[in-house]
Amino acid sequence: MATKDRRGRMDRAPAGSAAKHIVTPSRMRGAALLLAAALLVAPAVPAAAQDIAGLEDCAQARGPDKKIGCLQSNVEFLHKLIKTNDTAAQAKLSAANLKIGELQAQIERLKTALDQLEKKIPPPPASAPPATPPAARP
Repeated sequence: MATKDRRGRMDRAPAGSAAKHIVTPSRMRGAALLLAAALLVAPAVPAAAQDIAGLEDCAQARGPDKKIGCLQSNVEFLHKLIKTNDTAAQAKLSAANLKIGELQAQIERLKTALDQLEKKIPPPPASAPPATPPAARP
């Protein structure tokens, strides 16, 4: 069954189908206008720099030897940075593993203390009827 959209045009999709998701020329124009507006605004927003502090800009170096030297120093700097970050991460991991071990030992101590306390509690008498609350007085 064909239905009419809000402008009175006939929709070719049968009832019960995904008629709202059909791409029509008017929807295409709307999307194109939104895209054009986004492209007009985009150059006005400055892009965030992806610079790493300590790296040299090798594009400005003159000659292949200078560029190669610049790139090698950048590679050495990045290797050093990776190594220091790895050392710091390993130290944090070791500290976390140590803390986990301490917490597991504390859990075991608490379990044994709980077992000892449970052994000290006498079991309720089996022959006694359950306590009933006293009736409310008028």
